[in-house]
Amino acid sequence: NVAGNASPERVLAALRADQAAALVFSGAPGTGKTQFAAEIALRLGRELVVRTASDINSMWYGQSERNVAAMFRDRDPKSELLFLDEAEVLLGARADAQHRVDGAVTAEFLRWLEVFEGVFICATNHVAGFDAALMRRFTFRLEFKPLQKAQRVAMYAELALGHAAAEGTAPAPKL
Repeated sequence: NVAGNASPERVLAALRADQAAALVFSGAPGTGKTQFAAEIALRLGRELVVRTASDINSMWYGQSERNVAAMFRDRDPKSELLFLDEAEVLLGARADAQHRVDGAVTAEFLRWLEVFEGVFICATNHVAGFDAALMRRFTFRLEFKPLQKAQRVAMYAELALGHAAAEGTAPAPKL
């Protein structure tokens, strides 16, 4: 259940054609942001490389910015898809930054998004706090919403009946 400037099908088609883009997935926990990133990586034939704030943040002055640079520089855009989970920890509005380092990390992301030739996806539960300049650099912005009742029922039926059929305990009925 997704809202935003593109459908999941359009996103996949665009990534197959261009192979480079920056995407932001927002929404409540458990709505499928990480799973969709994994599905995109699978369909593009790329390895999903997951990073979090703990991979970036450092207590040493300037090291967080170097970690951002290394995260992008060390990726192979042709064989890897970079996924930053819980991105709101790192990518907040620079105007709201309490410390110089918070704004500097966001600025480093801005620089790398301009030159990165691969697919970068970040997921957040709190997109409203993102830096405005950063938001302009995302090719696609998708908001993941909780599944509707019919979607939950269909997913449960598929998973439950698929499991039962795999175990051989009951044939899968036609839906």
